[in-house]
Amino acid sequence: MDAPKTPSSSDEVTELNDPLVVRNVERYLEFKSQIKTYQKKINELKTAQKLVENEIQKFMKSNDIPAMKLNDKSELKLTTRESKKSVTPKWMKDELIKVSTSKDVSDATKSMMKEIISKIDNRPTTSKELLVHK
Repeated sequence: MDAPKTPSSSDEVTELNDPLVVRNVERYLEFKSQIKTYQKKINELKTAQKLVENEIQKFMKSNDIPAMKLNDKSELKLTTRESKKSVTPKWMKDELIKVSTSKDVSDATKSMMKEIISKIDNRPTTSKELLVHK
């Protein structure tokens, strides 16, 4: 569990007096607002595109059409792509625990698995400074 945060000099809020800093903060907030607006629009477009895509796929499947030539000489092809789920630390740890509890696993192997699980639990972290606007 994390220890409670104690106030530090980095937690103090400073008033802005420097006109250049004020202008940069205003521009930062303006950019942030614009990005939020564009991201919302992009999400709306992606949702609409997905709806139309589903309709096209339904049509192609029901009419047994594997590919369609388009006016610009390109084509839409109905394909199936398989991919494997990513190997997350949690998944890896769970799988190692399952294997290590098996009766067919030697003590040396169990010891190595426990060490790997410990390394997963205590893997290095990274830190990055960033601005947070509340």
